[in-house]
Amino acid sequence: MKPDRIDFTIIAGGVQVMKFRRDVSNPQRPRDIPIIDGASMKPVEFDLEAAISWCKAAGYTVREIPGRSARAWLGDKPWPIRSRSRIKRMRQSAERANRDYFIDFAYDG
Repeated sequence: MKPDRIDFTIIAGGVQVMKFRRDVSNPQRPRDIPIIDGASMKPVEFDLEAAISWCKAAGYTVREIPGRSARAWLGDKPWPIRSRSRIKRMRQSAERANRDYFIDFAYDG
């Protein structure tokens, strides 16, 4: 069974891959739960572009921040990964630090 969400994060030692299942048992507060043994560290030479291409071919919607990360959701559209209050705090923190962010904190970062 395919994971519902896959996160790819580029770090100094390679690419961290995290896989999640979507828990919708409470429709008012759905959440993504990490899959046990769904996290792995890939070496620097890991072909992230090939992994992203596979995700797209396998029915995932992919959002990328080139050179930083990618996130793939099973299906035809992404869903928010953070609560409204968490997104608001992240935006306020970025504003206080005078950072120009070109990401959507609901889905990225």
